[in-house]
Amino acid sequence: MTAATKPYRPSNGSEGEWFQSEFCEKCERDRYESKPCRILGRTMAFDIDDKQYPREWVRDAGEWPGNPRCTAFVERGAQHKERPSIIRDKRQEPLL
Repeated sequence: MTAATKPYRPSNGSEGEWFQSEFCEKCERDRYESKPCRILGRTMAFDIDDKQYPREWVRDAGEWPGNPRCTAFVERGAQHKERPSIIRDKRQEPLL
């Protein structure tokens, strides 16, 4: 049985720095400056109740903080499935 989750947003700057150091800075999806992951930017641009707030940042429902995590996280160097490219020309690299 999978635990119920809720959207996660750090409660302050220190918690946000911790989250980024644990996930964003170690994630294969945000490895290249030329192709940054868009999740972090969307968390800052949208309120947690907004439909465009990223669903990837979650925590377990219940007691705070509830195991915050990014469900899109792939540790650098780990094998992972490429996300589908939005580019139709197969000669170009897919966006990460």
